[in-house]
Amino acid sequence: MWMPYLPEHVQRDTLDCLLADKAGDWYGKRSLGSEVYKSVHPYKLNIRFPEKGTYKYYVVQGMRDTMLTGITGVGIKIIEVN
Repeated sequence: MWMPYLPEHVQRDTLDCLLADKAGDWYGKRSLGSEVYKSVHPYKLNIRFPEKGTYKYYVVQGMRDTMLTGITGVGIKIIEVN
């Protein structure tokens, strides 16, 4: 995951998200009547953005030798906490 928040500064980090067990059964919650699962992985809790502006996040899957079949999307949700 890359997080460039200032033109001269880019942060790179790795987040290990286990999506299925060794038998291939998905973790997470399944939508009713659907084959879609939702899995939440909290990341970087209690941080502040140093400046107002637009921040870009880039997510890249890191498995080198296996494609992630069955994955249809990845999302990021940022929650403001006062």
